[in-house]
Amino acid sequence: MPGLLDGKAALITGAGGGIGRATALAFAREGARVAVADVAVEAAHETVAQVNAAGGQAISLAGDVTRDADVRAMIGAVVGAYGRLDCAFNNAGVAGWHVGSINQKTAEWSEESFDRMIAINLKGVWLCLRAEINQMLAQGGGAIVNTASIAGLVGLPNATA
Repeated sequence: MPGLLDGKAALITGAGGGIGRATALAFAREGARVAVADVAVEAAHETVAQVNAAGGQAISLAGDVTRDADVRAMIGAVVGAYGRLDCAFNNAGVAGWHVGSINQKTAEWSEESFDRMIAINLKGVWLCLRAEINQMLAQGGGAIVNTASIAGLVGLPNATA
């Protein structure tokens, strides 16, 4: 029985672990050829090894979603490897502890921590969307999913950004 994503090319950011890794494995089980993108190169390689060991097809991409050139290079690498981009899962994101603001309230956050979180969680998704949409429009379509946290719906005292 064919999988839901047979023959599709998928890009997953933040796929070096957690939800991104689980998604890469699930997409591969459904027949997608997966591009595993992460700023943590070794973690991305580990996800690729797991996908390939399970019988899937995956490539590893290093890149920082906060940098337009990196994002464009990731899209180019997916298209170069698989001929197109059918699915994108913009999953790269960080919490306060990733940017040095664990358990800090608004007045305690540094500007650098705030800027880094916004760059990854907001600008990074926008940069990915822009590049993915342009690619998908040029080829006739595709599907994009973005990850968000509960902090996008309710205020949290330690999640200022």
